[in-house]
Amino acid sequence: MASSPDGAAAEPRDAELAAVVIRFLGAVIALVVAAAVVAVATRVEDDAGGEGAAGVAAERGGEPARGTAVASYVDRRAGALDALGSGGPQAAVVSFGRYVTADAAGDLLADVSVRALLVAAPGGAPGPVGPGGVEAWAAAEREGALAEIAELERLIPTTQDAAFVEQYRADIERLRVLAAADAAGPVVFGAVVVGPAPTLRALARRPEVRLVDPAGSPSPPALDRVSGLRPEETVTVGDPPERPAR
Repeated sequence: MASSPDGAAAEPRDAELAAVVIRFLGAVIALVVAAAVVAVATRVEDDAGGEGAAGVAAERGGEPARGTAVASYVDRRAGALDALGSGGPQAAVVSFGRYVTADAAGDLLADVSVRALLVAAPGGAPGPVGPGGVEAWAAAEREGALAEIAELERLIPTTQDAAFVEQYRADIERLRVLAAADAAGPVVFGAVVVGPAPTLRALARRPEVRLVDPAGSPSPPALDRVSGLRPEETVTVGDPPERPAR
């Protein structure tokens, strides 16, 4: 096609240039969208379980975030224990591989100073108690379960909804197990302890011990923040939220 002074022949070149610009803008938009997706995914991962870099850096011993992958948490915290020096006493949270009695826990932890035991009755929520407080804790669990059973039994005749009745009866069965909480039974799944790093590492090698999780200081962490790992938490921290009734 011949050129013309009025630019008629330039129209195809203008169209090609416009197409190039559109393709460039499309690539830029795609990159921006991809970056946003990565940022959101990273933020969700951190919020869900501390698995991102920021979450890992913020981890505190004995306080695994709900939703964290158990296997990776155990690996990281075992590494933190290995990295401890051989200086003075260090606080740590011990998690057992199964529930044990308070007496058995005392035998396992004889070489360290026990500041609290981590306990959970069948069908109940976990929590810390003082080394000599298991009996009082079990009594409170029984009393609370019996009170809830009485309330649910009062509610059952007041509803005609079959789904509610079924749920109430299921809750009553779970609470009857909790109402039998026995301080002498296997209710201990961990402990908050203080001891020299070599002693803590030796404790971690015991077959009954799942994890010795260093707190990062000689002072034990605040007990209202400590959770440890229960034996039934095998995949994700906090799942299930309570010890199964059976």
